[in-house]
Amino acid sequence: MQIPKSIKLIGETITVVYDENLHTRDSLLGSTDYQGLKINLMPSCKGYNVPSEKIQQVYFHELVHWILLKMHKEELRKDEDFVDMFADLMLQAENSREGTLE
Repeated sequence: MQIPKSIKLIGETITVVYDENLHTRDSLLGSTDYQGLKINLMPSCKGYNVPSEKIQQVYFHELVHWILLKMHKEELRKDEDFVDMFADLMLQAENSREGTLE
């Protein structure tokens, strides 16, 4: 699976960016910047190896935060266990796709 450069949710474009300083600055692998309309991801880079599947999971994790924000589901958006499980299931569904319907 490839990480998109941007996505659209309810009329807003959310940009996805790699931030090599994210982990050292905030001890995070990903973050959601609601004011900046961004998803920040820690890439694999010199001195810090993040497996591609972990980057994908973090992307989905941050995407779930965005979706729940747009749905006005504040309690769920702040529930990290829920967000993490939802992201894991989305990643599993994405990575296990087989064929296409025509």
